[in-house]
Amino acid sequence: ASDWSSDVCSSDLKKDTMRDIASQLLYACGGDKEQYDQTIDAVLGAIEYYITQLTQTALQGAADPSKITYDDVFKAISNDPIKHSHVSRKFDEKIQKEKQNE
Repeated sequence: ASDWSSDVCSSDLKKDTMRDIASQLLYACGGDKEQYDQTIDAVLGAIEYYITQLTQTALQGAADPSKITYDDVFKAISNDPIKHSHVSRKFDEKIQKEKQNE
């Protein structure tokens, strides 16, 4: 069992890591090297909202309401052709890599 303090430290570390990733993503997309905290908060909020909506949509179509599968997520993004195509391509690449490693 973990104690409360280690859970808090782990949560803080994850938050810091997500903030760093969001900042690097903004910079990679042409933003300034240093980002405003409000900008990072907005990006993280948008990501959280998107993941929440995607998860809820996937759960609505899931065969098992206690978990979602790749197929459930794939169906949930089917109304967005760009995301659907990207996920499909990444999945195909993963399958090909696994076949090569056999």
